[in-house]
Amino acid sequence: MFTQPKIHWLSQTVRELYAARNISDFTRVSMGAVDRQFHLLASACEEVGRRASSYVAHGLRCSVKPPDDYAVHHHDNPFSPIVADGRRCEILHLRRQFSSAVWARTDHFNGIARPMGWNDQLMMVAQNAPTLVAVGMYRDRAFTGREHGLARLLQPHLVAAWCRVRETEHPGGSTELMPLSLSPTLRPLWLSAPHRQVLQAYFPRWRETNALPELLRAWVDQSLASLRQEPPPHPLHAFSVESARGRLLVRCFPDRPGGLVVLILVETAAKPLGGRPWAGSLTSREREILRWIADGKRDGEIAVILGLAPKTVGKHVEHVLRKLGVNNRTAAVAASK
Repeated sequence: MFTQPKIHWLSQTVRELYAARNISDFTRVSMGAVDRQFHLLASACEEVGRRASSYVAHGLRCSVKPPDDYAVHHHDNPFSPIVADGRRCEILHLRRQFSSAVWARTDHFNGIARPMGWNDQLMMVAQNAPTLVAVGMYRDRAFTGREHGLARLLQPHLVAAWCRVRETEHPGGSTELMPLSLSPTLRPLWLSAPHRQVLQAYFPRWRETNALPELLRAWVDQSLASLRQEPPPHPLHAFSVESARGRLLVRCFPDRPGGLVVLILVETAAKPLGGRPWAGSLTSREREILRWIADGKRDGEIAVILGLAPKTVGKHVEHVLRKLGVNNRTAAVAASK
């Protein structure tokens, strides 16, 4: 069992991690938290490429200056084979995984750890692939089993928090990020035309423009309720919804100044229907309906999803079949691939 102060530390750290909006915030919060709790000689947030193909120190704090030639002694770090092999890991705890006598004979120990006063090393992995990202802790005495257990409780939240800031800073093929601020009562402070367009596309029945769609509001409520528990029972995951337009990912950033909550909306557009000669002849609504047909939906289901009358959907389907030069829905789907 953990003492109440440790549970409170864990809960506060998790809330701060989920409020982080970028990698800099994540690094500051994670390193500050472990420094306070574990009384470290050094801490770091490091990103390492497989087989040492790259290295980024997002954050590094040392109470003793590293030796000038420390890089020379890094080659036999006991964790290096694990990183190079791409093995999936959650916690790397040196004294639990390697013999002290073996480590004491390495260049890593004698050229880096001994001069800097380290006697143990524990790393909580936030990302396994494509690179390994970890929050590292370095100390003059061994980490206890209870401390190892506390780190293991925090580690899944580090994974979820890193995923959030990584996607926010590097959304890849997604559209432009769209922040949405909510009041303490979880009502949108302001909905722009692009906000309304995106929400309408993924929540066709949404009409109350001064409130969130019901499903999205319920998810925000559940996320914040989870964070109020000590400790939070599970990592905070994104809200995801798909439509013929693409995939919408929503992340919740709590505990903003003034009690505000910020949602970040990231949309990944659906793949185009291909370079068929007929592609340009379909309207955007007809393309949307064709994608739902390909998803196995009938006219009545599509009508409910898009908030249209079944007869209207039927007319759109007729236009799609005529423009594609086919006689049935199956042939229309085949022609779109």
